[in-house]
Amino acid sequence: MFSVLSISESKRRRLPRKCAVEALLSPVKGAAPYKVINVTPGKKGIDWKTVCLAAGCSSSSMLLPESVEVPLYVPVMRFEPQVLPLLIALNTAISQTDKESAHKCSMLVCDSKAVLSDYLSRAVPYAAKITVVTDFPELYLKCASEIMDDFGAVIKISSQVDSSVEFDIAVSDGEKVNSRLCITVDDIKSKVDELILPDEYVRMCPPQINLFDFICALFECNGVTNLTDVKL
Repeated sequence: MFSVLSISESKRRRLPRKCAVEALLSPVKGAAPYKVINVTPGKKGIDWKTVCLAAGCSSSSMLLPESVEVPLYVPVMRFEPQVLPLLIALNTAISQTDKESAHKCSMLVCDSKAVLSDYLSRAVPYAAKITVVTDFPELYLKCASEIMDDFGAVIKISSQVDSSVEFDIAVSDGEKVNSRLCITVDDIKSKVDELILPDEYVRMCPPQINLFDFICALFECNGVTNLTDVKL
């Protein structure tokens, strides 16, 4: 579960003495609800202690308006997408690869946090050679074993990119790498307006909240499953 901080101004001419905080659950069809923390700041601004109590465990994955700065002493963490942007990059790379040329196609997946291990198998029919570079190779062992059993394909797992090797296609959660076509997370974020997203989730996004972050939070924190095939 994640939470959303929604800030509204007091309708009174003078600010109320105390900050008003209200927590509501917002349902999501087929997935877990998210929590909306409605805040009306008082004379001393936002009562972050009460906000944290209202958010509970979801204070560690909170969506906030970009203009809001969280004091250093407050245990609130902005939600930072990890999985969906890289998955969209992978989907986009696959969509630009022809199955007929798979026998000679090489693919590099730079996944430092090993977030794509559950999705890598979808790339196997499109590339004869797949190399994964990650800081957590142990998290890819099960994935590699299952791909070997299901497809008879070997996945090479490495801790660093071999800059002397040029790949046909690559996806990366960091900088661009040596490949004929490289799709990075930054590429995806810069073209969010081109993504075709389910309208029901777009309408659900609260005001002042970044739409792409909200969509990612639904997928990564609340188990919304019908976003796994999103691509550019």
